[in-house]
Order: sequence, then C-alpha cells, then structure tokens
Amino acid sequence: MDNHPPLGFPESADRAGGRITTPVIGCDPAPARLSSHRHAFRHDRDRDTDAEMNTDTRERPIPLLGLAAWSGAGKTTLLTRLLPVLRARGLEVAMIKHAHHDFDVDKPGKDSYELRQAGAGQVLVASSRRFALMVENPSGEETDPALPELIDRIDPRRTDLILVEGFKREPIPKIEIHRAVLGKPLLCTGDPHIVAVATDRPDAVPGGMRTLPLDDVSLIANFIGEYLGLRRPGRET
Repeated sequence: MDNHPPLGFPESADRAGGRITTPVIGCDPAPARLSSHRHAFRHDRDRDTDAEMNTDTRERPIPLLGLAAWSGAGKTTLLTRLLPVLRARGLEVAMIKHAHHDFDVDKPGKDSYELRQAGAGQVLVASSRRFALMVENPSGEETDPALPELIDRIDPRRTDLILVEGFKREPIPKIEIHRAVLGKPLLCTGDPHIVAVATDRPDAVPGGMRTLPLDDVSLIANFIGEYLGLRRPGRET
C-alpha cells in the first residue's frame, strides 16, 4: 500500500487551459491564507475538448515554492533527489533557477551561438525532443531578472508545480535548506516567508518553525504536498 499523502490536485479542480498573466507572489506564507497557491489546477492539454464541454478557461495560478539557502548548502543536490520523487507521484514540475549574470547554455562554434553573435536577439532552437529559447538583453539593460516575468514564460498546460532556486529575497513561500557545517545563520529568523527548514540540526531551528530532515526527500515531498494541498491526479480519497 502506498503510504505517501496524495499529491496532485483537489477533486473539484476545473482542469482548464490558459496562460499565466499575473503570477502570484508576495503572498502570506501561512498555509491557511495561501489560497492562490493551494487551489492550483492541472490544465487540460486539449483545448478543443474544453470548448466542446463549455469549460471555464480562466487563467489560474500554478503552485509556487522556493528553496532558499546559503551557497554550498546543497540546494541543487537536494533538488536532483527530490524531483524524481515528485515526478513518481504524478507531478509535472517546472524549475526556475537564478544564475550568474554571464551564464550561457550555448556553445561556441554551434550554429545557434554564431547566430546570436551575429546579432540575433532571440534564437529558438527546436527538435523532436526539446526546444530552447535564448534571449539576449540589450547592452546596457542587463537588469536582474524579475521572477513574475520568468513565471509567465512557464507553460501552465505542462506544469503542476513550480520550484524556484535562488531568488531568496522574493516574498514567496520557501523551504530553507540549512547545513550546520557551513556555520551560516538561519535565514528563517529574518524571512517571514520561510515555511519550513530542511536541516541536519533541527535543534538549532527556532521553536514554532517546521523542521524537515535534510536527507529525507520523501518526507520533504510529503510536506510540499500537504502545504500546497496537492493531490495525485486521478486518485480517489
């Protein structure tokens, strides 16, 4: 028997398609008041079916959760272990990651790289397996990316949950990743949007803050499902 709490969406969810035009951030982290994140919806892949059934196709927010930590705490390591667990429970997860200003996903010598160097401000490379859109900010306009704009680029029809790595100062609900050996202070003492701390030293976390075992990704996945009110698609209660 599967003892994991159900992940996915409420049975009463309207599974309609749509684009996000106003991503919801800056919310109160208290679960009882996180209505915009708790009542998320899987979007129907077939819009024609929606039209035939006269389904309400209003745009709806996708559940959003950040992971915040000092450098070296192991955010990416944890995510590479957590993502397969969430995927196995039926969730399609999108990731948004803050990177260094001069990062590049392209390689010198590739056609797409040469086209960008030649002056193309946007290059979209596509195949039967994947596609990537690379957008160059104009010279002199290298501003820090705005999280709402990045969220708006995520396809909601293929997304049940957005996890955000970095952007630790954004007012979104977050799990703090804390590794005691780094000797860094806890972020939760100064960030009211942190809703839990995954740590190897739970005794160091202030009372009243939810703690999670840093190395138990199954329990962390359980917490995400409980906090965001997710249910496995198609599961009966």
